[in-house]
Amino acid sequence: MLATSVFWVAVVLCVIAHRYILRSAFAAGAAVTHSHSLPPIRRAAEVLWVVVPAISLVVLLVATHRAIQARQPAPHAHTTEVAT
Repeated sequence: MLATSVFWVAVVLCVIAHRYILRSAFAAGAAVTHSHSLPPIRRAAEVLWVVVPAISLVVLLVATHRAIQARQPAPHAHTTEVAT
């Protein structure tokens, strides 16, 4: 029970954090002025460096959730045994 609660708190925090990372990455292009001393921003590379970790995080969270569920004992099924 504690592991599941900690997991879901971590999921919520990861989603909030990555939301701001995505927002920053997609909004940064409009606010940046081009300078001769800095190389031009490659939009596709920037999007790739934000989206790939987001996908990796989802895969990691799904695998973690499955591992937590596998560790927890199965609920007891109420079965009646019939003596023959």
